[in-house]
Amino acid sequence: MRWNNLKSLVSATVLLTLTTVSEAREDFTKVYQPGISPAASLSQQPLNTIEQAADTGNVQAQYKLALMLEYGEGVKQDHARAAALHQKAAESGSIGAQHSLGMMYYQGKGVRTNKINAYIWLAMAADNGYESVNIARDRVAQELSESGLVQAKRAYQEQRSNRSSTSNNYAMLEQ
Repeated sequence: MRWNNLKSLVSATVLLTLTTVSEAREDFTKVYQPGISPAASLSQQPLNTIEQAADTGNVQAQYKLALMLEYGEGVKQDHARAAALHQKAAESGSIGAQHSLGMMYYQGKGVRTNKINAYIWLAMAADNGYESVNIARDRVAQELSESGLVQAKRAYQEQRSNRSSTSNNYAMLEQ
């Protein structure tokens, strides 16, 4: 089995483990083509088309390109650029990007490890409907000190109040 296929299999297994069956099925079928890894399915669109759409502020294109960069599917792997694109999409209300960005902060992929930021973005994704992210958010919360958790919750509430209308607008676009 080739490394990319193994990596895709592991990614899909993690996705299925961390999400409920219905959430996983919905996420997976949006990007999966039989015989092709999920991130590779995204790259079936011309790269320049995805990049142009991402550059003009298309949140879905930002998220797709971020995934491609994060996993090195169809492009050279670039965690820093992936994190920056996840940030843009997350700030615009993309629940998937909020989850991915939270995990990147937790793992220190493309950004410095920052458990407070990890908690904030994972909590944002969970509150926007990605319920299974609660497990990851709660694990991050357990790893924070008491004062760190208070700080993370306060910062989350501030961001939540600033982004509530943006997230609601994005959720309506996805329907």
